[in-house]
Amino acid sequence: VKSIIFNNESKNNLPLYSYKLEYIKWVTTFILSLIVYCVIAKLINTYYNPDISEALTYTRKFAISPFYSFPEPKEKLLFLSAVFTFTISFFAFYYLANKYIKNIKEKKIQLLYLITLTGSIALIIFIAYKGLVARNPFAVNIQNAHDYVAKTNEDFYFIKTFIYNNFYLFLFIIFPAILFNFLYKHKFSAKTIGVLNEVKVTFVYTFCITIIIVIFFISSFRFPYTFENKYDFNAVYYSVVQVYNGLPMLVDDFTNTYGLYPHFVVPILKIFGLSVLSFSSLMALLRSLCFVFIFLFFIKNINNKLLILFGFTTIFFNSFIYGYLVTNYDPAFAGCPIRWFFPILLILYSVFYFKNKSKKSYFISYFIFSLGILWNPDFGTITYLSLLAFYSFLEFENQNFITVVRKIFFHIFFAVLILFATFIIYSIIIKIFYGNFPELFKMFSTIKMFSVMGLGMLPMPTTYHPWMLIAITYLIGLLYSVYHIINKNISSRSAIVFLLTVIGIGSFSYY
Repeated sequence: VKSIIFNNESKNNLPLYSYKLEYIKWVTTFILSLIVYCVIAKLINTYYNPDISEALTYTRKFAISPFYSFPEPKEKLLFLSAVFTFTISFFAFYYLANKYIKNIKEKKIQLLYLITLTGSIALIIFIAYKGLVARNPFAVNIQNAHDYVAKTNEDFYFIKTFIYNNFYLFLFIIFPAILFNFLYKHKFSAKTIGVLNEVKVTFVYTFCITIIIVIFFISSFRFPYTFENKYDFNAVYYSVVQVYNGLPMLVDDFTNTYGLYPHFVVPILKIFGLSVLSFSSLMALLRSLCFVFIFLFFIKNINNKLLILFGFTTIFFNSFIYGYLVTNYDPAFAGCPIRWFFPILLILYSVFYFKNKSKKSYFISYFIFSLGILWNPDFGTITYLSLLAFYSFLEFENQNFITVVRKIFFHIFFAVLILFATFIIYSIIIKIFYGNFPELFKMFSTIKMFSVMGLGMLPMPTTYHPWMLIAITYLIGLLYSVYHIINKNISSRSAIVFLLTVIGIGSFSYY
């Protein structure tokens, strides 16, 4: 709590007792909010029984194969109710906890702290254990060869890794050793510390940059040669070929699954020529840029170089390369870089915005990220709304509530105005070069189909699952943001945590 929640806020000079008091407030707020949501979820599960026959009819009309359609209106309502419930209840319960818990005597605070800390650790361990031993939900709707061997979630996340084959060695020796390294304050001379820091910086930077270079070379190829390629690679390459040959998107019902990115990449491909190699190399370059953005973001926000190394390699392995190790190689560019590029760019932009809060960068950012909606509507929309939320969050440093509301309204006004202008400019450019105006709103047709039809969707797990730990992480980020709003302490760190939380919750809405 001390190192994560209050890092870079030493001006408060809070003693250990105050940290314990704050921890109790957070746990109390979280538990009470969870109880409220459980009641609401129970009511939804009991009384909301949606008729999905209309969705299935819609599926038979538009889908080639209706067998992978799983409409999930109830799951959608559960997700939306969770977002609204926790947001409102966090404000309400933290306000009450902040008001009344501080009046409890110090001796009782010490006891409550031990109870809440022990309970929190036990709950995390319990969820992690139950989630990992639970059945892999992909085994119900098998996606690829990995799901045939991954019978449990532990298999799904760890099979073919060092941890899977040496779980207890990692759990009881390696992980405690790493944790001890961060918690124990080493007593070295200033000269020794300086040398060690230089070695760490050199090693971490070299290792991370090497990974970025490797990403480029493993992502570019001359010909896709595995079974999976005819689905994933074709889904992103086909539209590029058509646009390259003069067929504009969103004209005569020509749409694609992942947005209008072909119109962005074709001008570059016109220079180098269109081939699988040139296209995959361009996608590989954008992939490497995504990891460059992540690396720069870590450098700007994390002082401990080992944390940079662990964070960067974790994202590289868990979110990117692991899927290629357990299945046939499939360059699924739809995820990284097409969906990743603009959200990660926004995360990096947030760091530099605090160094230069100019009107120019403010308006340019709306224009750049409105292009992200054209590039990829699903994650582009999440990114644009996150940018708006980011600017709005910064206004809470104002003491006057009316002023806050007025400035947030202006943020919304400019966001809508610039988005509208961007769409008009794009339509005019397509008209000039291709002779037809695009039907822009058709780019959201795929989102509508996925939302209504539930193509390839999995049922929300009714038992424990590791995704609950991810949900808890984002809820902690939301509570962290609420804490700073109520205490009127809006810093660059709190704003970035809020931005990461909004992007994360928004990404959850897609899946």
